[in-house]
Amino acid sequence: MSLTAEGRCLSGGISGLILGLLTVVISGLFCILADRTVLKRPGYAGAAVASSAGNSVATPAAVAMVDPSWQPYVAQATAAAGASVVITAILVPILTTWAAKHFGSAKDLTPKGGSPRIEEQPRQATA
Repeated sequence: MSLTAEGRCLSGGISGLILGLLTVVISGLFCILADRTVLKRPGYAGAAVASSAGNSVATPAAVAMVDPSWQPYVAQATAAAGASVVITAILVPILTTWAAKHFGSAKDLTPKGGSPRIEEQPRQATA
C-alpha cells in the first residue's frame, strides 16, 4: 500500500504529535529531575531543554543516505520529526513556565537589590 503525499503528511503528523508529547513528557521528567537533584537548581532549565531540536527534521534523510534501506521511511519520518518540533516548540515554554512557578526561578535566588548569591570559596595560600 503506497500512501499519497497527503497521506504521509497526515500519518507523519499524528505520529509526530505523539512523538512531540512523549518528548516533552519523558525528556521533561528526566531533565527536571536531573536539574533538581544533580545540579541542585530549581528545575526550570531542565524543563527548557525538553524539546525536539529543529535540525532533527534532517535526521531521517541523513540516515537514509548512510543506509539506503531506510529510504522508504524518510517522508513519513521527516513529517513526524517536523510535527514533533512544532509540538515541543509550543509545549516547552508552557512546561518551563510551570517549572519556574512550581519550583522557583533565578529571580527567587537573587537577594533584593543585588546579583545572584554566589558562595565564596576560601582561597588557597600560594607559596
